[in-house]
Order: sequence, then C-alpha cells, then structure tokens
Amino acid sequence: MSWTRTPSDVSGLEPLAELRLLGSWQLRYGSAPLPVTIPAQRFLVLLALQGRQRRSYVAGTLWPDVLDTVALKRLRGVLWSLRRCCPRLIEARDGALALNEGVWVDVHELVASATALLEHGARDPNRLLAHLAILANPGEVLVGWYDEWITLERTRINELRIRALEVLVEALLFAGLHVQASRAATTAVELDPLRESTHRALMRVYLAEGNGALARRQVHRYREILRSELGSGEPTEEMLALLAPS
Repeated sequence: MSWTRTPSDVSGLEPLAELRLLGSWQLRYGSAPLPVTIPAQRFLVLLALQGRQRRSYVAGTLWPDVLDTVALKRLRGVLWSLRRCCPRLIEARDGALALNEGVWVDVHELVASATALLEHGARDPNRLLAHLAILANPGEVLVGWYDEWITLERTRINELRIRALEVLVEALLFAGLHVQASRAATTAVELDPLRESTHRALMRVYLAEGNGALARRQVHRYREILRSELGSGEPTEEMLALLAPS
C-alpha cells in the first residue's frame, strides 16, 4: 500500500490548486508547480493556517513594522500579482480574504484526520491505515520559517498531531498492526523527543512484539535525551513501570 495520498484520493475531483506546507512550501496551480514571490507565499500561508481574515489583520500580520497604509498597499500588490497568475485562488468578500474552497491544503487534511481520530476514534483497519498515511507524513509545518505566527501555528498543529498519533498507536496495537503502530510511535518521538509519552508509546509497541530489550533501550535513550537537552532528568515512574514484570 502506498503511503502517499493525493488531493483527488477522497473526492475523485482535481482541486483548483494544491498548497503543501508540511516540510517545505509548494504551490501547484493546475498541473504544474507555480512560483510566486515570498510576500505572496507568506500571504497564502496565513490564509491556509488561520482561515478567512479581515484585510487589515492580514496586512498588519504580514507587515507589522510599517504604517497601516503602507501594509495595505503592499497587500494590494500581492493580491494583484496572484490574480494575474492564478485567478480564483483568493476569495475577497465583505472586507475579508480567504483561500478558494477548491484549494487543497495538506495541513487541513492532517488537522481533520487528527481531530476525527481524537473525537471519534477508529477501529476499522482500513480507517486506521488511512489516518496513519496522513499523520505519519514526514515534515512539520514550514520548517525554517521563523515568523512568530507561523511558529505558534506549527506548535499548535504538532501538539494536535502528537496526541492523535499516540491514540493511533493504541488503536493499531489493538488491531494487531504492530509494524504500523511502530511507524506512528516513531513519528511522534521525532516530532517531540522530549515528550515522555511518545517514548512510552514506542515502548508499548516493543513490548507488544515481545522486544523487552528494545523497550529498556528506549528508556536509556530517553534518559540520554533529557541529559543532553536539559542537563539532567530521569524517566518517570510511569515509564519505568512499563518494564515491570506483569
């Protein structure tokens, strides 16, 4: 089974455009990648991550260090350039701006999958594998972009994603899908190596497979991470209790 999903997998319809933000930036309009200016990229990212927003908010967020009149003028320039190269990409109504509903965004799919899993769970193996294909997709939101509002969104999405991955690990183990559970747990650890619950999830996979030695090694690895990153620290009793004989 391929782990790569495309926007047409769900509806069978090709989207107006595809905007990928996991790992690195990519915009496809029609059938080809579309290069746009850095200000236009940041504008599209803002709408993708925060949804419909007033023009004044968009301008102030993207250009916080200039006068409002200057920021709004720059925003008009970005809108003009985008309308020239990709009509219908942006919806403007009642003083607010939004991405066209026909634009597929990988982060939207990730958030929807994580939210559905956390709110409703899943037991059907096919649904579990579909969630895994989305949630274990490598890459965080726009690594290397350091705008404060992007950093906050990246942190929020990572938290949601890790919580969903931890739930997914348990569901995959219950379904007997140990290899897939390992992939989910490993992804969670990579997203936040300092978070003990992700290491415990990976330990539960090892123990379910009968690999007690790997589970013990994970405790040592986590202790080393704590000491390397924080200078000190020990696993909790909850983590150590996983190694206790049943």
